Amino acid sequence: MPNLTREELQELALKLGCPTSSAHQHAAFVEIQTSGHPQLAHARLLTLSRAGWPDAAHAVLALPSSDLTQLKTEARQLIRDLSDGEIELLYRLSVIGGTFRRDHAIRVGMLKPEVTLSADCFDHLVGPWIEQINESYYRLSPSWTTQGSEYGPRES
Repeated sequence: MPNLTREELQELALKLGCPTSSAHQHAAFVEIQTSGHPQLAHARLLTLSRAGWPDAAHAVLALPSSDLTQLKTEARQLIRDLSDGEIELLYRLSVIGGTFRRDHAIRVGMLKPEVTLSADCFDHLVGPWIEQINESYYRLSPSWTTQGSEYGPRES
């Protein structure tokens, strides 16, 4: 599923009971916090809803919610379950930034030292860690970009 746009986030906020007068601000903050990632954005909007839609101008919105913290904890566990080759490929792709094609990702995996079975690694990562934007292009999921730098390389 593609990232949610600010307009879609605003619509979701309204459906969750956000006052019309502050829905645009809440959507903007959630977009910044989650990059529009559907699962993260939904969790954040639910937390705001449960909190009674606090004033969007307060800096507390910039702090991670307990729901986001739980999702990040789950993401860290999933990262630990990846193979060394999958993690290496994700780190290499994170250097590219932006969008890339499958063949580019595989070639990045073939750079020395080579990621064993880089095509298989790529295919396993599509979905939770790599999002397909259209028929040809992919990008790293916000679930990786928010966790990958925190995880760091595995200890030998």
